[in-house]
Amino acid sequence: MLKILNKLYCLSDKEKPNIIRSAVYGLIYSAFELLQFYAVYCILRAIALNTGKNLIVKVFCIMLVSITGCIVMHMQSNIRQMHAGMFMAADKRMEIGDHLRYAAMGFFSDSSLGKISAAVSSKLYLVENTVPSLLNNVIQGIAYTTILVLGFTVFQWKIGLIMMATCILYYVIIHCMFEATKKAAPRKQKALTKLVENVLEYIHGIVIIRSFQDENDSLSQKMKKVLKENCQSDISYEKKLLPYKMLSNLEVKCGTVIAITVSVLMYLNGSIEIYESALAVIWLFVAFNQMELAGSMITILQNLDTAVDDINENGNPPIMESGEVRFVGDNCDIEIKDISFSYSKKKVIDHVSLFIPEKTLTAIVGYSGSGKTTLCNLISRFWDVDEGEIRIGGRDIRDYRTDELLSNISIVFQNVYLFNDTVANNIRFGKPDATMEEIVEAAKKACCHDFIMNLPQQYDTVIGENGGFLSGGEKQRISIARAMIKDAPIVILDEATSSIDPENEQLIQNAIQELTKNKTVIMIAHRLNTVRNADQIVVMNGGKVEQTGIHDQLIREDGIYSSLVNVRTKALGWKL
Repeated sequence: MLKILNKLYCLSDKEKPNIIRSAVYGLIYSAFELLQFYAVYCILRAIALNTGKNLIVKVFCIMLVSITGCIVMHMQSNIRQMHAGMFMAADKRMEIGDHLRYAAMGFFSDSSLGKISAAVSSKLYLVENTVPSLLNNVIQGIAYTTILVLGFTVFQWKIGLIMMATCILYYVIIHCMFEATKKAAPRKQKALTKLVENVLEYIHGIVIIRSFQDENDSLSQKMKKVLKENCQSDISYEKKLLPYKMLSNLEVKCGTVIAITVSVLMYLNGSIEIYESALAVIWLFVAFNQMELAGSMITILQNLDTAVDDINENGNPPIMESGEVRFVGDNCDIEIKDISFSYSKKKVIDHVSLFIPEKTLTAIVGYSGSGKTTLCNLISRFWDVDEGEIRIGGRDIRDYRTDELLSNISIVFQNVYLFNDTVANNIRFGKPDATMEEIVEAAKKACCHDFIMNLPQQYDTVIGENGGFLSGGEKQRISIARAMIKDAPIVILDEATSSIDPENEQLIQNAIQELTKNKTVIMIAHRLNTVRNADQIVVMNGGKVEQTGIHDQLIREDGIYSSLVNVRTKALGWKL
């Protein structure tokens, strides 16, 4: 238990001082609260001994100091507690975000997305709202109970020993409960993660579900099953807790009854005065209330421990090490030397070698699944090769600083992703300090200025999640504008005209020519008119380079390229 408390304290990182201050203010709050016992003691003693002279003024002053101190200390403790919770979660989310930037793209599988989402949302939300209050209440509760019990033991050792025995036995029961839920807590968190994964899958597949209008489809049934499993996991966890909760409550009540009985018997045999007996009863309830508060917080430690482990595991994937060499883009020759790469155990790139001179256009063509996109991802160092090396400017890309390497590569993806932000900010993403004039100029070159001006707020229009308010062609043109404004020396186009309507295709081709002028260009393409004039055409098949050359040369060869061009039945997605 102490090990987990220490783990939670270490998670607090920069917020440790606020948690400590919150606990200190809590203890001072408890000290002010103790003054109220003294006021009660004075009243009871005065009544018993009939010495009430100036009692009202004295009790009023004590209560005023007590209440004022409690209000101030409670406010200060809560402020520190809330600050610690919010900022420790925010800092952890930022840390995870920064860490994920350098993770290999293979980490972001469909299953990982659910785990990451659960880690940065529900589990960090649990940490944000629980850890500071837990640490504060446990520290304060244990310390306050210890002070009260020891203090009363000095005042009346017989009753104090009963209180001490009750507290010790209570924490023994809590420890047993803690041990009993060791296996149940991870299952509960695993069920929660699985629920988040399936909710994401369900939301992404909602169009398919609606199109078939079938409530009994496999995805809906799977969702219902996961919800049921999560519910059963929660119920099972609570069932394990219930006997220990009942036993601990019963133990405290029995301890209270015994202590009260002893205090009454001591009064009856003349060992203590009636006001001392009454004070003992009040003292008992306060001490045990603080003890139960600390115990109730301890019961959720297992859940928090598992949640923190999941956050650390899914928020800290293995990252690709960044080199130390600066990449300024003076020489953009790309040399691929005998590289191989596999997804899990499936080899996708098989001993590929290729040279791409700077300021030339290289088109990569081939059947679906031949490794075209993977090769471009390796050049961008979204993954590291298993064998061989990729050199840009005569140096292995793993030697370069990762951020500087990618700052010199512009990528227009086939599946465009736009942020839930304004049109201007989506374009500005390629150059954060871009002026409005530069954004408009890039939009004009990418042939998207006209439709942007017809939007409700023009460049200030928020386009929805992933550009939900735009057509596929409009989104693709904005992504081209984003790449244009970045103005990187290396440009990778992953079928950049796939979503462009025929009437705008020539405009986009002109925009791409503007984007790629005097740059090293790698283009994955299926359309003949986009590759006909390439300086080099690379034909891939089964993860290998099958053919290289220019259009006129390859069309005369009896190979894959001529088949892709001439035989529509073997096109597999080829578009003429």
